[in-house]
Amino acid sequence: MHIQSDRALIPSGSSSTRFLSVTISAPAAPAPATDSPGTARAARPGVNVSLVLDRSGSMGGRKIELAREAVGYAIRLLKEDDRLGLVVYDHVVDTLLECVPATKAAKAQALGALAAIDARGQTNLAEGWLTGARSLGGPPATIAGTGPAAGDRLSRVLLLTDGLANQGMTDHDELRQAAARLRAEGVQTSTFGLGADFDEELLSSIASEGGGHFYFIEQPQQIPDLLASELGEVLEVAARDVVFEVCGGAGVSVAVLNPLPVAPIGQVTRVRLGDLVAEQDVTLLLAVTCEARAEGERAWVDCRVADREAVLHHEPMRVEWTAVGAEADRAQPVNRDVVLAVARMLAEGARVQALAANRRGEFRDAGAALHDAAAQIDRLGGDDTAVQAIARLLVDEERVFARRMDPMERKARHFASYQVAYSREEGKARKRRG
Repeated sequence: MHIQSDRALIPSGSSSTRFLSVTISAPAAPAPATDSPGTARAARPGVNVSLVLDRSGSMGGRKIELAREAVGYAIRLLKEDDRLGLVVYDHVVDTLLECVPATKAAKAQALGALAAIDARGQTNLAEGWLTGARSLGGPPATIAGTGPAAGDRLSRVLLLTDGLANQGMTDHDELRQAAARLRAEGVQTSTFGLGADFDEELLSSIASEGGGHFYFIEQPQQIPDLLASELGEVLEVAARDVVFEVCGGAGVSVAVLNPLPVAPIGQVTRVRLGDLVAEQDVTLLLAVTCEARAEGERAWVDCRVADREAVLHHEPMRVEWTAVGAEADRAQPVNRDVVLAVARMLAEGARVQALAANRRGEFRDAGAALHDAAAQIDRLGGDDTAVQAIARLLVDEERVFARRMDPMERKARHFASYQVAYSREEGKARKRRG
């Protein structure tokens, strides 16, 4: 864990806000184990994967062909220690393969059943998704949080759809809550939205609450690459159930700027990061507000990261600020990288708010979200030209968000903001560069 503050000092006699950049780094993948000289075997543990494919009428033609191809490729990536399930749905849900060891026979059965499906019907997204999840996490009671845990293996549902949830459970809050309950039971969900008609807010929030990842597939040709990329990440997980915790001292409060699942527990703010793949870096940005202090007094926060197998460094790290007079406060050096990262995160958060307002047809609110954020960023950056440029861009974008936006443009913008917030690039985990 690497922590940077924008400033080392706080002004005495008044409240102030300081910003922290916290980068959490996963270890490299373990080296292959060796059974005997010259014979290596994969060190990774087995995984449970349920592939859930939308076959509703809108998936017809090239979409369903490429989806079949992508799912087939994903199936071939699994080894016999893994477990595989395959579910397809429209308004009817069919389990083509129960979650079983991914043997050659099971893969052949899945591929044969997959080749026979075609697009038809409406979209019961919830029941298709939850059917796939049940096969990984135990009996249906697991969905309500009363069944047995999913076990120690990594379990993930990969849900691919091009449409809206218009059959069965359709309430967004219920679907997000279902994702969170599944995650608590050890079953994570990643979502893939294809084309112009799916609900990007819903699919990204299901992935966020579900501990997985969200992907926007603009063209059907991207399906095989992105599905294989996500499954490849599942097979490279190096740290599971990662949690970041921050606790402030007296008179100190903390806000997390990333739109991640956050839970306050007493004085502790807990952020759930899910699983990290080998050599992945995730950066959190925190706003730390300190009440007024006399000159020479200190304010502090303790930061800690934890994961299931304790592969990350668990010892807490303390960050302190000393209260000083106005002249020393103004003269102190500023960490420009932290300020710039905060400005970018605030800008992306404003864009997400503006996109939601645009989708509702509330164009004035969309413009106001960008205008307000631009003013905040301008105050934050002072005379920093790079930060000022971020603020100016938001102002320029007001006219774009103040009109009805094309659905594909809205989804592309939403996905770009998601990638910034979750420290991802091109739909993949952000890895350290050599």
